Amino acid sequence: MNLLLIEDDLNICDLISLYIKKNGWHIRFETDGHKGLAAYYDDEPDLVIIDIMLPEINGLEVCKEIRQDDQLMPILMLTGKGETEDIVKGLETGADDYLVKPFDPHELMARIKSLARRSFPFAGDQGGFTYGNTVVHLETQSLTIQDEPVSCAPRELMLLQFLVRYQEQTLSRAQILDQIWGKSFEGDPRTVDVHMKRIREKLRKHGSDWHLITVRGVGYRLETKGGLDE
Repeated sequence: MNLLLIEDDLNICDLISLYIKKNGWHIRFETDGHKGLAAYYDDEPDLVIIDIMLPEINGLEVCKEIRQDDQLMPILMLTGKGETEDIVKGLETGADDYLVKPFDPHELMARIKSLARRSFPFAGDQGGFTYGNTVVHLETQSLTIQDEPVSCAPRELMLLQFLVRYQEQTLSRAQILDQIWGKSFEGDPRTVDVHMKRIREKLRKHGSDWHLITVRGVGYRLETKGGLDE
């Protein structure tokens, strides 16, 4: 999992980074709102942690822009104040959860894991899907092609899992949006096309036996030439 931390206190950045890396995750941090938004668009993280009080662009505005771009992005807000008004503003702006400084790092990790579970519901599945040289490991939420690990964002893995469950069937963009982004999604439906393009590029680049087919005007279909072993 890749996380983005937008926080102007370097001591807090170092502390959070330490615990994130101990869990085997990757983290990037930026110290002002402007750089934080740039990092968000560059890296496309799986979860964002934002401090309310930021230079350049405050945390509430950063949260608002991220939420407008991706309605399902997990966002955890940090605040130096325990005042109800700040907490309410953060949640109304689009944050999924909040944590008041100073905080226990173990509580922070628990909240991050909780957000990840809620945002990526397939994470609790067991087993996997295998055909030829390609395996989606559900237990570890990972992808291997020709026995080599292939980096995938959680939402890309969710899409692959959905596609392989309905292999050889054409799934419409509406079906994909409802299942992966949720029925309340109000963003640009072309986000499906962007994610599918990335998945197709990874499958081709690593020589996968799986083929992602675009059915013009309808949606997408995953072909595996012979079926999957579950």
